[in-house]
Amino acid sequence: MARAARERSEQERETPSRAANRPNFGAAASLGRMELGPVHHVSINVPDVEAAAPFYTDVLGMAVLPRPDFGFNGRWLQTPGGGEVHLIEVEGWVAPEGQHWAFKVEDIDAAVRELRGRGVDVADPKPLPGTPARQTFFFDPAGNMIELNQPA
Repeated sequence: MARAARERSEQERETPSRAANRPNFGAAASLGRMELGPVHHVSINVPDVEAAAPFYTDVLGMAVLPRPDFGFNGRWLQTPGGGEVHLIEVEGWVAPEGQHWAFKVEDIDAAVRELRGRGVDVADPKPLPGTPARQTFFFDPAGNMIELNQPA
């Protein structure tokens, strides 16, 4: 998987006129508006799916979904709210600093208490500057940062 991504990246760098092939985003305004629905899924890289999956199922309460055989290890999961998380095994994966994804919660204090009760190290919730919303962060076993967000 990682080798294929590197090969694609090398091929892209070798293309002399990549700039000429970039889409003209300004032209999209004349085409009308695309209507996006909610995010269907996020793909999260982990170095070991078997080690990471129990955190998502046992701690966060996600259900395992059927997954086609793509020729590499992964797991499709579904949140109680219907969103999907696709764990993808990438050998040697190290989570990038600052990158994160978020779950909306109705009661951030209750969610933090529950996570801490399950042994998760969760930061104290903080207000989002300039808003009545609150957020907190924690990490999965692979070091991926996850946010809980309680909107106003």
